[in-house]
Amino acid sequence: MKTLLHISICFIVCFTKYAHAQIKFANTLTGVSDQYGISGTTVFKLDANGNSVWVKDFAGQIVSSTFSNVLYGSAFDGKNLYILEMQGQLGSGIPPIMNAAVIKMDTLGNVLFTKYNSVQSPGGYGVTDIFPSFVNGAWIIDNYGSGFTHYGRVFKIGSTGSLLSVLGIWYGSVAFSIKVCPLPDSTYVICSDHRESTGGFGVPFSALIKFDESGSIIWQYSYEILNGTSGEALFEQKMVVDNSGNIYLFENYYGAGTATVGIKINSSGSVVTSKLWPTLAAFSITDLRFENNEIIAVYNNEEIHFDTSLNNSCLNTQNFSIITGNRLVPTTPTHSFSNASFTPSNSAPITYTPSNYLDYCSSLGIEGGQSKSTGFNFYPNPAKDKITIPIELEDKMAIEILDLQGKIVLEEICLTESEIDVSKLKAGTYFIRMSNGNWNEKKTLIIER
Repeated sequence: MKTLLHISICFIVCFTKYAHAQIKFANTLTGVSDQYGISGTTVFKLDANGNSVWVKDFAGQIVSSTFSNVLYGSAFDGKNLYILEMQGQLGSGIPPIMNAAVIKMDTLGNVLFTKYNSVQSPGGYGVTDIFPSFVNGAWIIDNYGSGFTHYGRVFKIGSTGSLLSVLGIWYGSVAFSIKVCPLPDSTYVICSDHRESTGGFGVPFSALIKFDESGSIIWQYSYEILNGTSGEALFEQKMVVDNSGNIYLFENYYGAGTATVGIKINSSGSVVTSKLWPTLAAFSITDLRFENNEIIAVYNNEEIHFDTSLNNSCLNTQNFSIITGNRLVPTTPTHSFSNASFTPSNSAPITYTPSNYLDYCSSLGIEGGQSKSTGFNFYPNPAKDKITIPIELEDKMAIEILDLQGKIVLEEICLTESEIDVSKLKAGTYFIRMSNGNWNEKKTLIIER
């Protein structure tokens, strides 16, 4: 399936930001702020101003007859940097031998060790990304093919280069592991995409597996379209985790056209809410992060801000039914790592300039059913008893508070700064809308009790 093959080579990161296409920052643990990353075949460290402290070029060969060389990711645990590299080696068989290497570096850019694993598979072999361990070492995602049976895997390389844990992931005949995120309870969750082995191509779906430092599974669930048909599909696009351990999956949806689906899943693996956004095309979100109690998605060089219930007042949002299953078939993949001597050369300095993204809601303008930025604001948010709207206008303004179904639960008319009593509203997520007949603007309001 073409789409599955496309997803198998997507490069995805967690808790990071892109500067532009050629720079990918290291995956880090929460609270680790040093800036490391990869660009082409180079590995770099940046200072606080975005200027490189050092840049190392890994353009050489791990083994002889190398015809390709790609850096797939990096992971920094606060002490050491781990690099994931893949080199293709010409051999006597078809396909060629693929050498997946893990390179450990110190904060000065010195290589501490290089470990590589040679794989030759008739169905192909690939790596996806690398993530730091809470304890020592790093977790690596790879995907192994044997004919048309594909296995997704995550394995751990310790701080000395030894293989410590291996977790095989297979729900059907095709399984591609995509991404790992660390959770606040010092466990991990991995997302993978699958195609069933029965019913022709079946209905593609995504799955999450929560596991601990030893690679032991805590829970595993598949997330599928309710009453889905062979013409429908869900593929993971991006994943992020909030401070409470809730997991947010942004999925590519293929059915009657293409769209994006958002799924909020709690730390036990249960679906909390799921939404469909018809106007967001599949494969359209280039970055997803959690900041200031919001889920922020970068879409067409604009930022869309969602609250933790996946609400956004600018989007055409529809409820979307998701069912869960549990069809994991454990596998026992093997790895055999060898030592290699791989010394990079110094490379030219680089400078990183952060990207400035437009606000999606503001750019919609009146065509999106709301005004350009008006300065409309209120505080506090979240609120308990009252909110204050600091305005001073010439015309009377209608202020409405709506529930998630669009029903008006409170309304006021004001001209100057107003305090609105929200003490009788139940805890939850609402919209607050301000209008005067010529324009209107809507924002999200959280009520806490």
